[in-house]
Amino acid sequence: MGFGLLFFGMKLISISSHHFAENPMLTEVFQSLRDNPGYSLLISVVFCAFVQSSAVTIGLAMSLATVKAITFYDAMLWVYGANIGTTSVALIAAAGGNYIGRQVAWAHFFYKTLSVVIFYPFTQIFIDFLMTFDTTQTRSIANAHLIFNVLSSIIFFPFINKGAELIEKMFPKAASEEFGTEFVNMNNYQSSALAISYANREIMRTADIVLGMIKDSIRLFETNDPKDFDSIKDRDNKVDFLYRETKMFLLDHANKSTTVVHQNVMNMIMFLSDVERAADAIDINILALAIKKNALKLEFSDEGWAEIRQMHEQVVKVASMAINAYQNKELAEAAIQLKRDLAKTEISLRENHISRLNRGLNTSINTSSIHLDLLSEYRRIASLLCNHAYNQRSQS
Repeated sequence: MGFGLLFFGMKLISISSHHFAENPMLTEVFQSLRDNPGYSLLISVVFCAFVQSSAVTIGLAMSLATVKAITFYDAMLWVYGANIGTTSVALIAAAGGNYIGRQVAWAHFFYKTLSVVIFYPFTQIFIDFLMTFDTTQTRSIANAHLIFNVLSSIIFFPFINKGAELIEKMFPKAASEEFGTEFVNMNNYQSSALAISYANREIMRTADIVLGMIKDSIRLFETNDPKDFDSIKDRDNKVDFLYRETKMFLLDHANKSTTVVHQNVMNMIMFLSDVERAADAIDINILALAIKKNALKLEFSDEGWAEIRQMHEQVVKVASMAINAYQNKELAEAAIQLKRDLAKTEISLRENHISRLNRGLNTSINTSSIHLDLLSEYRRIASLLCNHAYNQRSQS
């Protein structure tokens, strides 16, 4: 629909273009632009940025050249302007985006602009070359746009890495976009109570990241999307960073605190360590199982997949309750009970899987090791996150 309207609009421009050539006022405008090539280039840039379409801009130039309202040379300037103006779309979109979006948008702008700077002095030579082809002027303008972009790509291709380094220096990641701790700082919070309070907030932030990893881990077995795998690895790196920084912060304050505070800090570090190990279980073990399944092109049986999803849903519930129990000791017993229910579920699901093996179900036989290991990893993750609940229950 969109493309149809675009070509319909270009057809209307082509039909009505002869009116531009016959209008005395517009004829004077085009003559003025012909005498000042820089204005032609600037107007084409602004026009393309306004309509946000290089196709429309070049289509208009082709129509005007057909009725001789502008020369082939002027049309070439419109081609140049369209290539620069079309970068406005990316620049506008990147205005509210992250630093990577800004880098890509500005790289596009500089690439197109430098291409025009390189070609501009040789425009007449370029036109003479295009005129050697036995074709219409309209086709020559279209060919000019194609050849311009192909040659620009060839010219700049060897300098991609250098260009990327330069753009990264020109548009670096903002401090606000750097991942780091939000609540702990080795130089702040001389009060132990305040330090522990902010450290707990950082621990909960870490736990929320791990909970997200648990929720998303099931997708690793549904699709073979590299983005899902990269997302898990990226979040595990963040968890490792927060674990290291928060642990060092807590140890620094533990050494300066009373025995009671010291014990509280040790409990916090133990929970943080379990959270980090749960993240590693997903990043290392579950990720490896998903890679193995996808590499071997295996599929779970319908029953087996339904049971894995059931196990996953229960693990998410246990993990959510265990994380909440870290802040609210009254939930510790509920977290332990959910974990016990999960253990019973795992045993039942293992028995169901063995029953399918005994029936000789091929899909179950082929995925048996992955299936059983995945159940074990999910149970292990739930156990890690519930470790602190037993300690809280014994202290209450």
